[in-house]
Amino acid sequence: MTCAHCLYTHERTVTRCESCGRVAPGPASKQSPFAGRQRELAVLAEQLDEVVKTREARIVGLNGGPGVGLRRLISEFKRRHDNDFADLEFVRGYPTPGREGPFGTLVRNLLGVDEKQGIDQQRAAVRTHLLASSSSSLSEALWGVGLLTGLRFPEAMALDLGPLTMVELRGRAFATLSALLCRRAARRPMILLIEGLGDAPFESKELLFHLHQHLVGAPILVVVEASSTAERQVDPEILRCLDGTMQVEPLSKEATGELMVRLADRAQAPPEALLDAVHLVAHGQPGAIASAVTTLRERGVLVDGRAGWGVDLDAELLTFDFPLTPEDESRKRLAALTDDERAWVRLGALVGMIFWRRLLIPLSRVEHGTLSTISNWVEFPDPASIDSALARAVSLGILHRMSESTFPHDEELAFTRSRDHALLKGEISPDKAPALHAVVSQWLEYQLGPERETHLSLVGTHYAQAGHPKRAAFWFIHAGERALRRFANELATEAFERAAEALDGRDSLLLIEVLVPLGELYLLSGRHDRAERAFERALTYAWSLNHERKAGWVLACLGRLQRERGCLDRALGLLERALELLASAGDGPGRATVKDELGQLALQQGDAATATRLLNEALHERRELGDDRATASSLLSLSRLHRDADRPIDAEAMVRESLEIRLRVQDSAGIVTSRIELAELYGRQGNHDSGLREVNDAYALALRIGDWGQTVRALALSALFRAEEGTVAEAGPLALEAAAAAELLRDVPSRLRSLRALGLTLSESEPSAAIDLWSQAALIARQHGEWLEAGHCFRLVGAQHSRMSEVDIDAAAEYARAVYEPTEEPALLAEDSAEQIGLMITEVLDPPASHLPALDGIGDEAMVHLTAAVEAYAEATALFDFGPPSQDAIFALREMALLVEAVGDIPRSRLLERRAMRISADRRERRSAES
Repeated sequence: MTCAHCLYTHERTVTRCESCGRVAPGPASKQSPFAGRQRELAVLAEQLDEVVKTREARIVGLNGGPGVGLRRLISEFKRRHDNDFADLEFVRGYPTPGREGPFGTLVRNLLGVDEKQGIDQQRAAVRTHLLASSSSSLSEALWGVGLLTGLRFPEAMALDLGPLTMVELRGRAFATLSALLCRRAARRPMILLIEGLGDAPFESKELLFHLHQHLVGAPILVVVEASSTAERQVDPEILRCLDGTMQVEPLSKEATGELMVRLADRAQAPPEALLDAVHLVAHGQPGAIASAVTTLRERGVLVDGRAGWGVDLDAELLTFDFPLTPEDESRKRLAALTDDERAWVRLGALVGMIFWRRLLIPLSRVEHGTLSTISNWVEFPDPASIDSALARAVSLGILHRMSESTFPHDEELAFTRSRDHALLKGEISPDKAPALHAVVSQWLEYQLGPERETHLSLVGTHYAQAGHPKRAAFWFIHAGERALRRFANELATEAFERAAEALDGRDSLLLIEVLVPLGELYLLSGRHDRAERAFERALTYAWSLNHERKAGWVLACLGRLQRERGCLDRALGLLERALELLASAGDGPGRATVKDELGQLALQQGDAATATRLLNEALHERRELGDDRATASSLLSLSRLHRDADRPIDAEAMVRESLEIRLRVQDSAGIVTSRIELAELYGRQGNHDSGLREVNDAYALALRIGDWGQTVRALALSALFRAEEGTVAEAGPLALEAAAAAELLRDVPSRLRSLRALGLTLSESEPSAAIDLWSQAALIARQHGEWLEAGHCFRLVGAQHSRMSEVDIDAAAEYARAVYEPTEEPALLAEDSAEQIGLMITEVLDPPASHLPALDGIGDEAMVHLTAAVEAYAEATALFDFGPPSQDAIFALREMALLVEAVGDIPRSRLLERRAMRISADRRERRSAES
């Protein structure tokens, strides 16, 4: 008896399979078509026994060309060992780069991650495995897992691993994974099946190299599908890591007979003549043998239920051409067409997988050269011959008719199989193809109405194949602009890329028009390096034409790119040069745009006066030009200036005006931006309910229009609001998702908000991890000129250290004031600047014992946290000083003053209070002057 699940052959009838443990099939159960690989399975079983006995890992490679049944062998091997009754652990996967990480599903399967679960459940599964198995610290182990799987863990995001190269970092990650596997295999032997490694890219093969190096002293059998489908051989680098290889050869004649017996469900071997014929035409390939037996059934030669084989060997059976491969089946199917029918279907293949009946008429006229002068409209070719050929192709399953047609009053048909289409298209003469593609593009051009960008790209494709690059580029640009209008950014990117490829340096002016929007699209998707290359190419073409206006616009784009990257000095040089060129060219809108960029740059550098002047000039010029969209953009830039200067009323008025303008002109992307800015203002004021309403509206609209960058920004802001409200369960997953997406897009503001939100969600459960996240965020903010954001992060660090000291700060300060005995106080500083406060801090942290009577009640560990808190508040104060006097600076000074007072240094606490009072007075004077 043979088990239908794993094909294990039993000497007797059993009720349960001895190999896989499944219930034995009844008489009506259908046998699996796999057979003929018992020898290879036995060799793998011997390898597994050796691994279990010696408790040493072995890596075995499977090698075989197409059609020899390698995939069937792997499937059979899985069935035998990947079941509930096996006494070992079975893990499999494809190490192909994708959204799951650089090694596809394989590493996630090793860690027990279920893709159907939510992100939190996946992280929980990984933590459970690592806590039980990893010898390194949890944070480092999680960091390594994140590198290999694409998962992000908050505990690892701020981990400092020193100045290591990426190769060294990946080596550490692999070592962590290998140690995990060895510890798991110590409990139960393991089979690790790596499928498709021969066809995987080099970075995925790196997994095998490290397993070969690190898997020591563990009963693990690693089975690798090592051969490449394309090259039909094993990569020498893979071969170097293998302890043995198994060459899967075509089936022998005896194995072919065994497979035929099982496939035909017969009791005895097939007749010798039949076996010879099938083995000859199938070349020992299991798939071809199965196809031959199926053909015998279809022709009525083999009948299920009939005793014996019942084959008439004198019939034409043995001369029958069995279809061996899918290509053979396609050729056989196409051979059923007459020459005329094949010619019509071949013309359809030139158009594509989908074509239209009426398009075949002009194609036929050009192909036959019937473009001589005529004096009357002539019906050529005969429509009946077209209809007859198409009907025949449909009946053979080569074509099928579409239910709806792109063009009214025309019939749309599609090829059923891409292989049929490829074979027919390959028959078209290369000499005739350009002229035929020109006909297709011109026919589509006059047929197309207001269609989608995919149809416009189709016209461009045929113009490119016809050898008309400029017309092809025109249609690709048209398709890209059409896609941009509905925020289909990926389609637009593809269209502009194809336009640039079609032009290939032939038309500098048109290339500039292509490369600038292409660079903008790369920026939106976070591909900054590609954006920079696109802008630099455009600048090169503008310089070659001495086109100052175009060069100015491109330099402005490059300046904005460098500003967003945090390279402020380089951005300043580019923007100043852009302003000179645009002023020389008399380009008013361009000059206003660059002034707006320079104003935002000055704001990042902490120069509020310059930022105010430039942003107001840009707004005034844009109002005079009557450019509503640009005016709304300037209003938002000014609102950020007022927001950072702690003028919320002015900031809100400008945001609302920009929102009104954008609603009036129906600027969907601008509406999203304005709503997010309004939400940020509400958040600064502590009005999280209103902020969440605005950010939810912005998120929904951004999703609808497909603006991925603004979607991530709204997501990060929503996570921050929820975290500040204390709804950790909702904020945590949102913050993790936003942090990963912002890192991918290189969106620094969104990443900073996500890290702040993550820290808030961890502040109660893992306070040290929260401090690490906020410190990392502060460092990133400093590098990119986000001074206020860095100050907020340091304030959070100070507050967290203060809580971790477990000292009642208010009570300690009250006690210090009660026991304070006035002595000679330090002289008041003439200018209570942040630099002088920094000098004071060094004395506060190491003060004379006689000045600090309150220290007796504070332990060493608590003092460490209080010291760190004071340092963090000092950093925050210095950062807030980059901007105009703000409430944030006052809060930081007063919180620091209370801490200094709690450790008993009353005089310096009073100096800090004095500094806070002076800032408060400056703010009042400033508001009075402005009013």
